[in-house]
Amino acid sequence: DCGNNIDVVQTITIHDDTDPTASNPAPLTVACLSDVPVADIAVVTDAVDNCTASPTVAFVSESSDNNSCNGEVITRIYSVTDDCGNNINVTHTITIDSYTPTFTVSSTDPTNCGGNNGTITISGLDPSTSYEMSYDGEAAAVITTDASGEYVITGLTAGSYTGFTVSDADCIACSTTENITITLTDPNPPVVNAGPDLEVCAGETATLTAINPDGATITWDNGVTDGVAFVPPVGTTTYTVTAELANCFSTDVVTVIVNPLPVVSAGNDIEVCDGSQVVLSGSGANTYAWDNGITNGTAFTPTVGTTIYTVIGTSIHGCEGTDQVAVTVLPNPEVSFTADVTEGCTPLEVNLTSLTPGNSNDCRFIINGVTELTGCDVNYTFTSAGCHNITLEVVDENGCVSDSTAFNYICIDDFPTADFSVNPTELSNLNNHSSFTNLSTGATSYDWNFGDGAFSNETHPNHSYPIEDDAEKLYTIELIAYSELGCSDTVYYKLPFIEELVYFVPNSFTPDGNQYNEVFKPVFTSGFDPFDYNLTIYNRWGELIFESNDTEYGWDGSYGLKNPEIVQEGVYVWKIQFKRHNNDERIEVVGHVTLLK
Repeated sequence: DCGNNIDVVQTITIHDDTDPTASNPAPLTVACLSDVPVADIAVVTDAVDNCTASPTVAFVSESSDNNSCNGEVITRIYSVTDDCGNNINVTHTITIDSYTPTFTVSSTDPTNCGGNNGTITISGLDPSTSYEMSYDGEAAAVITTDASGEYVITGLTAGSYTGFTVSDADCIACSTTENITITLTDPNPPVVNAGPDLEVCAGETATLTAINPDGATITWDNGVTDGVAFVPPVGTTTYTVTAELANCFSTDVVTVIVNPLPVVSAGNDIEVCDGSQVVLSGSGANTYAWDNGITNGTAFTPTVGTTIYTVIGTSIHGCEGTDQVAVTVLPNPEVSFTADVTEGCTPLEVNLTSLTPGNSNDCRFIINGVTELTGCDVNYTFTSAGCHNITLEVVDENGCVSDSTAFNYICIDDFPTADFSVNPTELSNLNNHSSFTNLSTGATSYDWNFGDGAFSNETHPNHSYPIEDDAEKLYTIELIAYSELGCSDTVYYKLPFIEELVYFVPNSFTPDGNQYNEVFKPVFTSGFDPFDYNLTIYNRWGELIFESNDTEYGWDGSYGLKNPEIVQEGVYVWKIQFKRHNNDERIEVVGHVTLLK
């Protein structure tokens, strides 16, 4: 009830370390790369969490197995995060159901010279499947393979046919062009060409297709089948092709160089704070290409969360290897603080308290960029007037740093000095009006109490005091001066109210019985002591003929004790003695009064 108080603090800790849950989105199969939809968090339909009503779903990354036109599989990763930062990843698989056709081209010569029963056979395709095919620079046409995966071009005469291109009918971007020349000839000894030397990377397929203009029977050593893809071993290998026609043989050789794949490293996983720069540098190859827009060896600032970065390293032979690195970016603390008081009078004691989430924070308060206070709950006394900037710098348990500055957060006033002057310095019943000149410094508003029940908020007020009949007064003037922030100072002034001496003495009277001007007496209005008063009347010979000590009792013109009679007309001397009301000054005045009948 007396206003004494304390503060108590209750700390409520919410500790949620349970990850949200969600299922991997249903796999999707599309016909072509152009049919792949854009990433959409809506594919994650069942994200739930024990605390968060709607966990946040975000696209994280996309990667491909790079089997372009060979049943390419695109893998998208989405994160599911609750309000407390717990998260999981789900995977969405998209399969592109398109393949680069693999085929061989063979032919049969016309059985007779000048005949048109020669054929070219496209082999190795999927059985009973539609493709687009062109050759010899002609327009593409839709073809359908037979049950053996072949398509036969018939009605051909002897000659050269080249540039065989076969495309996936659903995705023509997936195509294979065999820039070989098929020469149909009339029956002649076979001519064979093993084709140009090849250079590939480990794991890649090679297809050896002999140039066989005579349509001879083609065989390869080392278990290779003409026109059929195979995976050659690392190193340099020479392959021999043999052509047979009517039991005549001819041979040719081709060299296949297989370069090893580089062993690429993306480096160790990285964990940094938000805003930090990261440099990713691959090793083990000659050149490097990163996904997510990253340049090898160039610093960049990753976003909060965990991102998988994939690097493709290419050797001097053009062979590629890949590796991945996880970069985890921890959020910086969200700094906030409060003060128990933000404005007041100097000196002002202020408690500064960090509101930054976290139980292991390292806090440092900085006053006006100079004074440092260590701790998350500190006390500081401000002794200089003005508004002060407060900065809180916080290092969380992960070592991440953030700060927040409140400009002009704590504002303090000096106490003003109240002072004033009064004119006049003494009031009376003849002058009851005072003017007040405010001499205060450091103040912006004022409260005046004039001591008579009247008040004012003016800077330089004027005031008229009441004129009363009773004794003198001493008014106590109070001025309270306030600074802009309410700091105050009070000054008092004693203003006396003095009764002025006011009286009147008639110079004649007529005691003739007509009820008018019958008695001679002085008329006192104010300023005298009625209990210290004496009136005496003397005739021309100086004889005392009348005396009174009561201002209300005057001379009626008579003289004598037993049978008083009205004296003769003439001039009589009077003398008045009295004391001032406000001090002990005694006053004596003498004059003449004329008695008329």
